[in-house]
Amino acid sequence: MRPRRAGLLVALLGTVGGTAAPPPASAVETLSHETLDHIWAITPDPQHGEILYLMHCRACHGNHGWGDGPRAIPALAGQRERYLVLQLTQFASGKRAGQSMHETMRRADLDWAQAVRDLGSYLAAAPRSPGPEYGDSRSASAGKGLYQQACSGCHGAGGEGAKTGVPAVGGQHYRYLLAQLSNFSYGHRGAGNLQLSESMGAFTPQQLQDLANYVSHLGYLTADRPP
Repeated sequence: MRPRRAGLLVALLGTVGGTAAPPPASAVETLSHETLDHIWAITPDPQHGEILYLMHCRACHGNHGWGDGPRAIPALAGQRERYLVLQLTQFASGKRAGQSMHETMRRADLDWAQAVRDLGSYLAAAPRSPGPEYGDSRSASAGKGLYQQACSGCHGAGGEGAKTGVPAVGGQHYRYLLAQLSNFSYGHRGAGNLQLSESMGAFTPQQLQDLANYVSHLGYLTADRPP
């Protein structure tokens, strides 16, 4: 989010009845019929993505895309773009659980490829949060060995993820991280993550807390780590 532009954009949205431009009548299938490669090939319009974000996302994820730690709502600003596009597509198609996200992504001005491409492009380049929520279970270094053992091979030493679609996790909110790690440990994030589910399933609840706390301190998604 560009904070200095928020007021202008909100005013602009009000003048057009609070709706973003819907997809043209000639638009192709809804997201449930699109492939990631097709969506990724579209030229993005981040300014349109910003309007979509203000309309549909800021109520939960905040004006700047910084999430809400106490409510376990993730920070999105600065996240890997391909990962964002993939997750939005999976929410729209029902492949990823999340009732509120399903309802949001079914809206006509979001349930098409260009909208998801625009939204992902805007969020990936948005200024990062001043800092996440941290855990209070022991020191931040308690989960370092666990992270190096189970996570750094994919997510990187600093939690930076990868352009190929591996999400950045460093500097994400502690409670959100803990919730997702717990979901993986119980097998609630889908069969496609079987290896990750098996890894997290081997950890104790305390180890999951230590891991989430350590990752929240890595800082990739925070303002002190530029894109």
